[in-house]
Amino acid sequence: MKFFRDLRITDESALPSNAYPAPPTDTKRLDKAFGLSKSANRLPIATEATVNKEMWSLLWSHKRGFLLVALLQLLTTAAALIPPRAFGNLLDTLKRNPDAVNINRTVVIVSAALILQATFVYFTKVRASILGEFVLSALRERFVARVVELPPNVVERAGAGELLTRTTTDIDHITWAVRDAVPVITICLVSIFGISTAIALTAPLFLTAVFIGIPLVFAATRWYLRRSPQAYRVESSSYAIVNSVLVESAESGRTIDALRLGAQRTSRTDAAISRWVEWERYTLRLRTRWFPVVEINYILPVSAALLMGAYFYDQGLATIATITAGILYAQMLAGPIEAMLWWIDELQTGKASLSRL
Repeated sequence: MKFFRDLRITDESALPSNAYPAPPTDTKRLDKAFGLSKSANRLPIATEATVNKEMWSLLWSHKRGFLLVALLQLLTTAAALIPPRAFGNLLDTLKRNPDAVNINRTVVIVSAALILQATFVYFTKVRASILGEFVLSALRERFVARVVELPPNVVERAGAGELLTRTTTDIDHITWAVRDAVPVITICLVSIFGISTAIALTAPLFLTAVFIGIPLVFAATRWYLRRSPQAYRVESSSYAIVNSVLVESAESGRTIDALRLGAQRTSRTDAAISRWVEWERYTLRLRTRWFPVVEINYILPVSAALLMGAYFYDQGLATIATITAGILYAQMLAGPIEAMLWWIDELQTGKASLSRL
């Protein structure tokens, strides 16, 4: 908290001409085109619609790779669904006829399922990594092909700092998003589909419990995604302005000393950093309102499944096997949903960087 109290108010008069306005002090939604006009006279930034179109085009060109990853993950999920059902059947048999319990058979089934799961996980991770590298390679080729087509006057007008940020920081963000986030989100979606199908087939009574938190998470995620793209885009651009100011000062050090402009350049650097931090804090406010709702989805389904399982058993509506499988499936489903939402947040940074490339 001391850090936030010590932050100084940005000196508007010292900001560069291409600096962005201050962000809202709350979580007010920005216009989708916010800040795009600021970059028009330097290196333009793509709109969200253009970025989405570019992403879908890139992903569609690697559809076979995504289908292979999805198939392998579906097999992984199928293997992971076997142990909960085996444990449920064991408990049900133990309750009805303890003498008929065959623990060795359960151990063999679970062990075989775990071996299959580990094997499929390995091949899924390998193929997902290879897919991410291929997608990233295609993106780099597109970027290089377009960079060399830029007119010299556009490059000079953009400045060294802007180009440096786009070719280093933005490329790193896209690398992280394309190589890791996109394949992992694909894996999570397939896992959610597979586990949901298993619940519908083996323990349909628990569908309500499993998805009890989805409407709340959906509303919160929709609220977040309506605000985050433009916020991350301006945050990345503000960081590029800081880089530009620093590079210009470093390259013109002797001139600055000769004209005694050191104090002015220091003020401009402080103001640029301060404005960038303001946008960092704005995106932080968005995340601090979104993440708690996401975490609720990890706790709520399991709690609801336990309560509903107790009620169903008391009313004779479900067996021990069904209840055990339903609760374990609910716990399994929470992980992919939370991971997918976390990676969607990481993908926002990658999309912001992609809009700048």
